Amino acid sequence: MAAPANHATGDTRVDSSDASIGRAAVRGAIVGFFAVLALISTLLFTVAGVSLAVALGVGAYVGIWGGPGWGGMVAAQRHADRLADEERRAARTQARGIDDPPHP
Repeated sequence: MAAPANHATGDTRVDSSDASIGRAAVRGAIVGFFAVLALISTLLFTVAGVSLAVALGVGAYVGIWGGPGWGGMVAAQRHADRLADEERRAARTQARGIDDPPHP
């Protein structure tokens, strides 16, 4: 569940799950770029035997076109699954009556 915003203390957390999914997608896109860059560059450098500069160039090209889409999609989906799991867990707990205050 998303934390509420607390602007009086300068806290910048946002209470919207859409914003948190957006942040996860952006982080995933960045990580995806570097993951694809490293993977393609390493494969080209070691398997194909091209120079390091060419391997990094092709890796960067493939990373720009494939990495952000793949990484953003995976990160956003994992974050959405985590939010859904928390909601299901809260609903089950409430259905069992665990959150109800004790009766005297």
